[in-house]
Amino acid sequence: MPTRRTPHRDRGPDRSSRSDHRSEVLWTAVVRVVETDSGWLLYYGSRHAISVPKDALNEDQEAQFRALLGTRSPVAA
Repeated sequence: MPTRRTPHRDRGPDRSSRSDHRSEVLWTAVVRVVETDSGWLLYYGSRHAISVPKDALNEDQEAQFRALLGTRSPVAA
């Protein structure tokens, strides 16, 4: 059964619409992090990425996320 996704601008963290399904990506699999005006793209392959929208985080959470990224992976502009 395929999962349904809502458009990027309308959703928070990357998650499927089924309550019995969950995906995880290990930090060691993240090969590149790109920060954009609207959020971050955490690439775990040449064509696969997880989107983390900035508007889903408050100021403290954004600072914590930036600190975490600083310890895990270089951020590309």
